[in-house]
Amino acid sequence: PERRAWLEKLVEAIGDRMTTLKEVTEHSHFMFQADDEYEYDPKAFKKFLQKDGIPMALGELRQVLSVTDPFDKETLEKAIHDFVERTEVRIWQPIRVALTGESRGPGLYEIMELLGKDSVLARLDRTLSLIECSDS
Repeated sequence: PERRAWLEKLVEAIGDRMTTLKEVTEHSHFMFQADDEYEYDPKAFKKFLQKDGIPMALGELRQVLSVTDPFDKETLEKAIHDFVERTEVRIWQPIRVALTGESRGPGLYEIMELLGKDSVLARLDRTLSLIECSDS
């Protein structure tokens, strides 16, 4: 039942982007890859993650998300909105690229809820490490 509910949420999140069921994997493949195995679109990585201030902002946001509870769409939306308001850093696309490797896809808060807190934090950690390595 829990897995079915998760799959139903996934289909709902990507539903408006699909015209056929076989497109499910095209729009959600990152959901089924290990937190350290999904690939980043090189253009999206450079454009959204290698900008001044973004690594620091992602690190700060990671701290916020680590204590966000419950880890659901509504709470995540408020937490990120409050973060953006406080820091004045437009962080939505960098978060999306950090979590999915792509600059397009299902709604950000839906992605985060479906991935779950542990995966979101692990993917942010991985992204921050990769940014650090690419800057060296």
